[in-house]
Amino acid sequence: MASADRPSRHRGHGMTARVRAQRGGALVVVIAGLALLTALALGASALMRASAGGARDDVEIATARLAAESGFALALAALVDGPEGARHDGEARTLSHGAARLTIAISDEAGRVDLNAAPPALIAGVFAAAGADTGLAQSVAAAIDARRKTLRYVHIAELRALPSMTPELFTASAPVLTVHGGTVGIDPRVATESALRAIPGLDRREIESYLATRARVGAAAPASGRGFFVDSPVSAYRIAVLAELPGGVRHRLVAIVRLTQEPRRPYIVVAWE
Repeated sequence: MASADRPSRHRGHGMTARVRAQRGGALVVVIAGLALLTALALGASALMRASAGGARDDVEIATARLAAESGFALALAALVDGPEGARHDGEARTLSHGAARLTIAISDEAGRVDLNAAPPALIAGVFAAAGADTGLAQSVAAAIDARRKTLRYVHIAELRALPSMTPELFTASAPVLTVHGGTVGIDPRVATESALRAIPGLDRREIESYLATRARVGAAAPASGRGFFVDSPVSAYRIAVLAELPGGVRHRLVAIVRLTQEPRRPYIVVAWE
């Protein structure tokens, strides 16, 4: 979920070791509590396997939800207590939590294209990379630009209301878009391959070469996209957790969070998706 060699730009500005320890301690309690609840629920689920199907299903659904919440707490701990300068670029990690299988990914919203701040050319690049022809991509970007001048977007789902937006185009472009980044460009250090493909003039070979060397200290961003790259000092994080039980029941949880400097409230959930 995270690796080192990341310039410090998110959390920890002025944060003392004592504050971080207090915040981390609070999360340890949360994780332990969720782990206990999940274990109890898994035990109840096992005992009820031979009972009425409806009751068993209800228990397994609740168990999967608790497991996903445990994964969410683990991701928060990685953000709060992870190595200083850690990078979160959306790479998924899989682990076992009791009998549940968790897939957890943390990504920085600065690596996505902000609907309210990015220039139309970059927004059009998102839709072009998602499969739209040049005319459609520019038309959708122009409609977004016209709307945000008077009314900001609060959720990317609002794009569904655009006359030229198809369900297929929305589904293909949504993972690259955000309303929580707050920057005119994207931070290449945390951008996914899909986000980098939205950069006008940046070809696949440059993207692949950059991604292969990005983890190295001081790796330079592709020259072709410099005009659309930013070094974002502040951003939000997207935590995505998928919990799956042995019987196939799943629960998915996605949240946008911002970290704080407050030991009693180390994070704020900006949105649930």
